[in-house]
Amino acid sequence: MDGADPFEAITELHDLLLDTAGVAELVEAVAAAAARHLGPATAATVTLRRDGRPTLVAASDPRAGACDEVEYATDEGPCLTAIDREQIILEAYRDFRGALKQAEVMALEVLETAEKRLEEKRVILQQASDAVANYAGTAPA
Repeated sequence: MDGADPFEAITELHDLLLDTAGVAELVEAVAAAAARHLGPATAATVTLRRDGRPTLVAASDPRAGACDEVEYATDEGPCLTAIDREQIILEAYRDFRGALKQAEVMALEVLETAEKRLEEKRVILQQASDAVANYAGTAPA
């Protein structure tokens, strides 16, 4: 299958989730499906970094797995670069979520303060309006 139809790929992944018995079998099947959907002469691997060390989890082709093993031995290559980049992105996203939550809390505090001040000003305005409405004298206010 020349990697063209995303619907077909998603359908296959859905079927794999339902049809595979265990995690190891599922990951192997996902690697094979990814290689098929990416195009001819394509291989796919799944690498997991445990305790800072990369581990080959699945490979659609033994040669692809061997290439990854060379990356692990030399501590460089596109697979490891992708893992490092993903880690940086995940950490940045966590920082962003934390900052966003902090900004939300601060915004709620500002809103609460503004609502209190608005209510105080409404009371003052109402008192002034009542004073004008109840004025019975002849001298201008």
